[in-house]
Amino acid sequence: MAQEALENAGFTASRLLEVSDSEAITTVVAAGLGVGIVSSAVVADQIALGRLSRLDIAGLAIRRSLTRLTLANRQPAPAAAAFNRILDQS
Repeated sequence: MAQEALENAGFTASRLLEVSDSEAITTVVAAGLGVGIVSSAVVADQIALGRLSRLDIAGLAIRRSLTRLTLANRQPAPAAAAFNRILDQS
C-alpha cells in the first residue's frame, strides 16, 4: 500500500525494508537508515523533541482504515464505554 502510494507520487526507493512495528520504524529512521511511514500520532513526541522530522510529499495521500474490536456478550468498562462514545461522535 505505502510503496504503491509513493510510486504514484513519483518517489521510487532504491532499497526497501518492511518493518511492521511503529516503534521499530522510528528507531530505524532515527538511526539514519532511511525514511519511514507511520501515523503522525506515533511520532508526535519525537518530532516535538527534534529527533525526527516530517517530510511532506506533494500528491502523496495514504489512508488506513481502523477497526474497533469488542468482546462478544460483555459490557465495556466505563473508560472503554466513554471511548466508544467519542468514536461514535467522530
